[in-house]
Amino acid sequence: MLVADKPQTKIGKAVVRLEELSQDEKARMLFESRQMLEWDIKLEKEAEIKSSVNKALNTVATNLLSAGDSIDKVVAITGLSHDEVTVLASRLTP
Repeated sequence: MLVADKPQTKIGKAVVRLEELSQDEKARMLFESRQMLEWDIKLEKEAEIKSSVNKALNTVATNLLSAGDSIDKVVAITGLSHDEVTVLASRLTP
């Protein structure tokens, strides 16, 4: 039995609604537009989170280097690349 044959389920209701929207060109275009906006917002949030995590890792790495930890240890703890940690270390050296 197909999901659309079970309108009492959430998925069945969604399938039925999607079929209704597909029949109306304006409604379909509006639905697609809203869907793209939701995806854009989600991608933007993910990018912001990734940026925040990267800034935090750089701060932790800088603090560890300032405390005298080796570049290899900082790489192991933070997961940053050796090159990234080396650049951070070079900024600490006068």
